[in-house]
Amino acid sequence: MVAYLKTIFKIIVLKKIILVWLILKKNIQLILLYPLITTCVNAQVNITFTSTPRHTITIYTLNNNAKDGILTQTSDTAVFIYPGNFREWKQRKKIPINVTPFTIIEKIETKQKGVKKVIKGMLIGAGIGLAPVLVGSIFGPSTAEGGAYVSLVAVPLGTIVGAVIGATSKKRFQIRGDKIKFQRFRNKVKK
Repeated sequence: MVAYLKTIFKIIVLKKIILVWLILKKNIQLILLYPLITTCVNAQVNITFTSTPRHTITIYTLNNNAKDGILTQTSDTAVFIYPGNFREWKQRKKIPINVTPFTIIEKIETKQKGVKKVIKGMLIGAGIGLAPVLVGSIFGPSTAEGGAYVSLVAVPLGTIVGAVIGATSKKRFQIRGDKIKFQRFRNKVKK
């Protein structure tokens, strides 16, 4: 009976030793993997100045907080925002990038940087200004002359108004934590 108890005691002690060894082994693995894990996490947050951002962005979260800055990149699950402006981006100021997962995003407003929007707005405005001439030429020569006089004012005014609208317009995306809507936003921003 005593030999039996000694055997059970040895088995219990061995189980405890194996359990402690496994816990230590797991902790050692985590300690050894820690530099690799932190490097991967930091690689996602560090700023890479190789790409040129094209959009300013404002993100409204589900708890009514607003984050704005420059859209640096998007992933399948998050938006990466540089919280400065384009001047700071060009000066390579090291400001940590905000990472916002799509699950907490209510809506996103983007504004594209560049002359393309202004030119597009100018052309649309000029086209609207030329509309009286086109309508007048369809309905007869007597109305075409009046349309031409109207266009003398409408073309320059339409060009100016179109440029202003093109420069200040924003695109709005309602996400509400939905992955499909977030993917649509990603596809629009990539273009």
